[in-house]
Amino acid sequence: MAPCAVDDRVAVIVLCKDNPQELRETLTSILAQGLQQARVYVVDGSLQSRDCKQMAQELIPAHQLIYTCPTESGIFPAMNFALTQVQEPYLLFLNSGDCFWGTDSLARLVAAIRSHSEVPVAFGRALVEHCATGIAMQWPHPGVRQIHRWLLYHEPTHQAMLFRRDWAQSHPYSLLYPLSADREIKRAATREYVFVPDLVVRYRLGGTSSFTGSLQVLLRKLREVRNPYHGFKEVIKYCLERVMGAYWPYYKKVYYTLNSLQYR
Repeated sequence: MAPCAVDDRVAVIVLCKDNPQELRETLTSILAQGLQQARVYVVDGSLQSRDCKQMAQELIPAHQLIYTCPTESGIFPAMNFALTQVQEPYLLFLNSGDCFWGTDSLARLVAAIRSHSEVPVAFGRALVEHCATGIAMQWPHPGVRQIHRWLLYHEPTHQAMLFRRDWAQSHPYSLLYPLSADREIKRAATREYVFVPDLVVRYRLGGTSSFTGSLQVLLRKLREVRNPYHGFKEVIKYCLERVMGAYWPYYKKVYYTLNSLQYR
């Protein structure tokens, strides 16, 4: 699929907090997409430093940059705040530290969603990188061919999803679920979708939604679970993290490689 001219038809929302060096990498990857009139919304939750603001103003042309600070703390309140600011018809969240893959990833997503006017989202593959070990795997795995079956049990990476603005604004993130609010959004959006079978982003894995951590975190996650299957998965993940220790990322890569065979 050839890249399309997207101009100002898309917004890239970047959440950051006291991490200007990671922000530089993210903004550089956005600029590499060659979007002359695209809007870059930098939502800065930094408490004291204004380094992120200076970094954004240094890298992004003034006519493309919208710098703002969220009115509430927390990632999902910040994402909801960003949704109220966007005016472009398409939007994508690319948090500080995550990057586009290649130079035409965003154009491919925009071309895909434009060609399917009835769907709320287009998504592609993400290269998921484990920060501590450097282990990386594609998500969905390249072995997955029946993506509709895969979506019955899994969700895409949020950073690899391009949403229609009107759909996203009518589906804000629920603040009742501070660890998993994006899970319901991803499931709702992918009831109708278009899939781009290419790598589009590199996502660094390391948040509390990715690792169960302490027993207290597990209990918080279980309180948010609305599907018993997902609760069972969280318990199993917690146990395996304890048993596998440092080998947990290696196990996940092997497991998901083998798991992909059932979706061929």
